Amino acid sequence: MRNSVHVTVHVTDAHTHMKRSYDDNTPTPAASRPRTGGAWDGPHELWHTASKVLASVLRNGSLKSILAPMPSERAKPVNALVTETLKRRELLERVVQESGPWSSTSGHELRLLLAHEMLFGHGLRQSALLRPTDDDTLAETLSRMRSWEATLLKSAKAHAREAGVTDDADGNGGLAEQQQQQQQQSQAARLPRYVRVNTLKMTLDAAVAVLCAEGWTHVPVPTEGIPSAPPEPPLFWVDPHVPSLLVMPPETELHEHALVQSSALILQDKASCLAPAALAPRPGELILDCCAAPGNKTTQLAALSAPNGLVIACERDARRAGVLRARAAQAAGSAIRVMQIDFLSIDVKESPYCDVTAVQLDPTCSGSGMVERAGFQLAPEGGAAAVDGGQAERLAALGAMQLELVLHALSFPKARVVVYSTCSVHPVEDELVVRAALRAPAVRRAGWRLAPALPQWPCRGLPLLPDAHMLVRAGPEVCTNGFFVARFERASV
Repeated sequence: MRNSVHVTVHVTDAHTHMKRSYDDNTPTPAASRPRTGGAWDGPHELWHTASKVLASVLRNGSLKSILAPMPSERAKPVNALVTETLKRRELLERVVQESGPWSSTSGHELRLLLAHEMLFGHGLRQSALLRPTDDDTLAETLSRMRSWEATLLKSAKAHAREAGVTDDADGNGGLAEQQQQQQQQSQAARLPRYVRVNTLKMTLDAAVAVLCAEGWTHVPVPTEGIPSAPPEPPLFWVDPHVPSLLVMPPETELHEHALVQSSALILQDKASCLAPAALAPRPGELILDCCAAPGNKTTQLAALSAPNGLVIACERDARRAGVLRARAAQAAGSAIRVMQIDFLSIDVKESPYCDVTAVQLDPTCSGSGMVERAGFQLAPEGGAAAVDGGQAERLAALGAMQLELVLHALSFPKARVVVYSTCSVHPVEDELVVRAALRAPAVRRAGWRLAPALPQWPCRGLPLLPDAHMLVRAGPEVCTNGFFVARFERASV
């Protein structure tokens, strides 16, 4: 994990220097551009210079000697960009290949740099990069990369459409950006109210009977897949993917309901339920919930592992651990043991952790999948960048932290399954973390591999790694908040 932290520092430095090195709003006439000193006058000049430096390095040149004559203020962003591109060259080569075909074999280094900008940097929708350019190579590269990005980000939505779970069956991509945002906001407001029956306290049939006695009408799921619209009052149905999850009309008010107050019913979005459902613990299994607070997934794991299952719930913050302990005691009793501990400090060889066989990891993330936040950008038809420039450094740091947690989760000696999840839609927190984890030597030696998570789910991962079809994505197009799930398995345990 030391290497990933080191990389993150470089990424942050690269974009800090870029931000300080040019004004993205005011182009400078070419005749007045400084050639021997001062800051870069815009990303076009910076990228062209960096691409020439990268080409020299790829011809066995020394980056240090190439940059030596250049003033420090100009050399630093070039050094950071070229260094990070070289570190991620294998993935970036794949992006360039998939973005083609190209009209010319020249300009390959520029394409690698812009692929890095798209996946790890400020994105390709900076105002300076949206301005027209007379450079044919740059114009073609930006156009192809944006098209590839739009196709990539829409893949999850395309899966849902093919499965017949969206209203947009004709795939109309001609809506204006403002109309798209309004449509998305309207869709978000129509998310169902999901209610999980806590089967440690009552059965699904008993909960359905209580609701029907109160005037609700239980109906079968209207389609074989995921309904494209929530139920209308007074209808509700049982979810087809998550055990004991009820689907109620949007904005159904149940907070004061007696069954909710007693934790027999738990208000939990379907997206949040997907990770425990993908883990699918065995009855009686010893489970570790690595970042457990506030505890909805923890209590769901306790119910899924009954009878005789035990969930060890870790939370490092004292206040949050107290909230988790109270909630767990009410909802699951002795089926959950709360530990106030930093997950990364756990010695996997010590008891009881050495006997853990199933691990759930849902760490801190950007929260970009939550529909009430403006950051939700799953598959916009207009192809808007997934990462706003102002978030690039934070996302890089989050991705490095998440990778460190995943690697630790995969180090438990008796673990047979690990599920990693986020409520983020950004690939740098999702597919790219999974990809990096699978490439780690210790993970490969231990025999870990990706396994299908919720095989019947229609929305799969973005194609940034070979087994992306085994990953799960969710969002408003399938009537949930944005979410990502990956399931790791190893056959030797």
